[in-house]
Amino acid sequence: MSLDIDQATIGRQRALLEAYAEQLPFRVRQIEALSQEVVRNGAGEGSVRSLKMAVRSVAGSSQALGFLGFTDVARGFELYLDAHTSDLDIESTEVEKRLEGHLQALKKACIEVKRRELAEVADNKEGGSLGPERASRVLYFISTDDAVARDLSFELGCFGFALRRFREPARLHQALEQSLPAAVMIHAQPFAWGLEEARRIDELRQHEEFSTALLFLSSRSDLESRLEAVRAGGDGYYVLPIETRKLIERLDRSARHSGAEPYRILIVPGDYGTGLDHALTLQRSGMSTLMVQEPLEVWKELVEFRPEAILMDLALKQVSGDLLGAVIRQQDAYVNVPIVFLSTEASLDSQLKALGAEADDLLLEPVDEDYLVSTLSHHVQRARARKGFVATDSLTGLLTHSAFVTRIEVEIDRALRTSSDLSYAILDIDHLNSINETFGHLSGDSVLTNLARLLVRRLRRADLVGRWGGDELVVLMPETGGPDALRVLGHVREMFAGIQHRSAEEEFSPTFSCGLVTLEASGTAESLHQAARTMLMSARIQGRNRIILSTP
Repeated sequence: MSLDIDQATIGRQRALLEAYAEQLPFRVRQIEALSQEVVRNGAGEGSVRSLKMAVRSVAGSSQALGFLGFTDVARGFELYLDAHTSDLDIESTEVEKRLEGHLQALKKACIEVKRRELAEVADNKEGGSLGPERASRVLYFISTDDAVARDLSFELGCFGFALRRFREPARLHQALEQSLPAAVMIHAQPFAWGLEEARRIDELRQHEEFSTALLFLSSRSDLESRLEAVRAGGDGYYVLPIETRKLIERLDRSARHSGAEPYRILIVPGDYGTGLDHALTLQRSGMSTLMVQEPLEVWKELVEFRPEAILMDLALKQVSGDLLGAVIRQQDAYVNVPIVFLSTEASLDSQLKALGAEADDLLLEPVDEDYLVSTLSHHVQRARARKGFVATDSLTGLLTHSAFVTRIEVEIDRALRTSSDLSYAILDIDHLNSINETFGHLSGDSVLTNLARLLVRRLRRADLVGRWGGDELVVLMPETGGPDALRVLGHVREMFAGIQHRSAEEEFSPTFSCGLVTLEASGTAESLHQAARTMLMSARIQGRNRIILSTP
């Protein structure tokens, strides 16, 4: 077998393991919900069967992928359920205690799986390339200037990039043989040395066939220098002192290209075995999947898993797929989520049912694996493009006002239903009008864009960031209490205040004020926003550059 084939196989295996590790917490959460249903309602035939199937499924898939520690814990849970089915409805207190013990063991094993994945990517002792998520955030920088390296490391670090600095070309080349970063940056001082080093790296890129960006940093701004940098293989040229916004925009483009988030597919099968086959097929292609064996559980996973497409059998046991699809389509938040139906019958009736549920596609079982992957990829790509066009603010890249309102209503509903914490904040650039008047509106736009990028980089993927209007940004943090939200946003505030923004005239360091509130039992999107605005006004009155948290 050739080296190229070996590397391709390793890459696919790596993608499969990462996708499985990513979706594993959702599957554990599903098992927890099913266990709680058994405790609340007793050992009804349907609830116990669903719990057994969920545990058996996760045990089998984890064993197939080599997560043997997790498999052992799941198998122990499965054996307990098989051996004590008749007891589940009798000794309720003892049953609750035993189920909770197995659940805690399962959660601990899940954490170990995630820790193993992160350790393997971070250590990378075998010398292969970094995983996409890590590679998109690591930068190599060669420079002998300590001050430039220190300032650059701080500013890029604020936006989630890790700068690995080299003083000697030989060490940089050695690092490139071991792992590939998002970009290599050369401090061309002296300029002739920078050109020579760039040519060597460009030759290495061509020989090894990798596409890592090569960026120049120089104090020279003349056209001839820029032309020489391009001839040497440079993909970007930045004049010192660097305008951070432009460099971050360039790095973000590389990050999106190399580290796209896996497609999230919710599978609702009519047959467990067929559904598992489809799940493994999609996982092997790099997608993240979650299989729901009980159709009535779909509603909860729409909120928790946030699928980008739904693969559903028309012939389900409890309710027909077309009816379930029609119910999903009635909710504004899921109108544009692609639904692909599966059917064993190529009849007109099946096609009419799919059309009635506003399906995006109807596939005939048994479906070819490549065709299944291609179909779902096509629908998710189109959905992402539509979502990005409609829901993204053109300046900041954040959620628009209307898109954010739609998402916040979903998150409020989930938080109230699960009695979980939810924090909401409004951020406002201090004295933005003065910045516009003094340095120009382009500088004001740059400040707002930098704050938006900083929030996206420093917050979790689960957190929502949007542009409410003008210079106001809004943040929604699910499962986060007030003190934790205050700590995280306080860290963002400190970093933002330390970033030097540059205009044609001088450097300046803007700040922001923030109003922060938490969800009450009777909270709505409107009441949450008004409460946060009141706290924002308090922050302004108290001197700005601060965060005010509403207290009960």
